[in-house]
Amino acid sequence: MNTALAETTIGAYEAKTRFSALLGRVAKGETITVTLRGRDIAKIIPAGKRSGFDWENFEALRREIASQNKGKAPFDYKEALKHGRKY
Repeated sequence: MNTALAETTIGAYEAKTRFSALLGRVAKGETITVTLRGRDIAKIIPAGKRSGFDWENFEALRREIASQNKGKAPFDYKEALKHGRKY
C-alpha cells in the first residue's frame, strides 16, 4: 500500500482484511483502487466526490443533437436488427 499518493492501488485480499482502515482513509479524501490478479476491478471513492463525468456538458450536447435531429425519423433498432446490424 502506498499512502503517499491521493490514489492508492491495493489487492482484493488486502482490501478485504483492512477494509475498516481503508474506509477511514477514503473518508479523509483518498481514492482506493482494488485489483484482482493485477486487474483493476473497483474504486472506493469518498461519497461526496464526483465521478469526473461532466453531466452539464453531456446534457447540453444531448439537447444540441436532439435539436439537429428534429423532423428526422428516430432510429429504429428493431428494423436495423432485422437487417443484421448489431449497433
